[in-house]
Amino acid sequence: GVLALMGVHPENWALLTEAMRIASVDAQADGDCVRLIPCYGLHPWFAHEHLPPEGSTEAPAWFPLLREQLLMTPNAAVGEVGLDKVARSQGGKGTRKEMWRGQMQALELQLGLAAELRRPVSMHCVKATGGFYEWARSAVKKGRPLPPAIALHSYGGSPEMVLAFSKLKGAECRFYFGFSAAINLRNSTVEAVSANMRACPEDRILLETDVDDTEGSEQLLVDIYEVLAEARGWSLDETVERVQANSRNFFGSCWPCPAQEPSA
Repeated sequence: GVLALMGVHPENWALLTEAMRIASVDAQADGDCVRLIPCYGLHPWFAHEHLPPEGSTEAPAWFPLLREQLLMTPNAAVGEVGLDKVARSQGGKGTRKEMWRGQMQALELQLGLAAELRRPVSMHCVKATGGFYEWARSAVKKGRPLPPAIALHSYGGSPEMVLAFSKLKGAECRFYFGFSAAINLRNSTVEAVSANMRACPEDRILLETDVDDTEGSEQLLVDIYEVLAEARGWSLDETVERVQANSRNFFGSCWPCPAQEPSA
């Protein structure tokens, strides 16, 4: 299997880079590829902590660091970025207004960078799906480039918004929708999650753990795979094949291991 690891603020980007270095050494010793995808980004929970002074025209200090990190890591995706209208400051500081300003500024900068470097994006979007759709639609109308692919992970919007993103005219960006047992099955009903899964184009569905450690992650994946298989009327084997293909297509050139050619 392949794991996508999210760096969520500048202070842990270096830890992610070191984890990738260690994984590379281990993989070389085993004659294998590194089955990890590094993702660097500024998460909306922390964006307000890195705001430049209001009225400043200079890019915030973290942005050139992110650019440098992505340029040094050509197989890295951008993430985890996004919007969260109900987020609370992790450091105990930051008004709602400051947090939203930080989130919007960070999101626009990071999506612009992902578009420039042609990297896929993992996006956190809580109680802001409609707002992000309007932003994306406005960007398309203005001719602003979008990243090649954006995954709304642990998707919690409505089936109607799935259809809206999927039919966004003029957008070269491919929108994917991720689902996890840890978040979706905890915060919603199986019926509601299944309705969203059925609304998704079959080639735009991703499944994930959305946890910060591996303990219990295999069972979480089994649980959400079973929900998807039931929702779409697929066998488990077919579900695995489809999700793996979607994952490779979403990550594109960031995918760490070449797809195995079918045996003759």
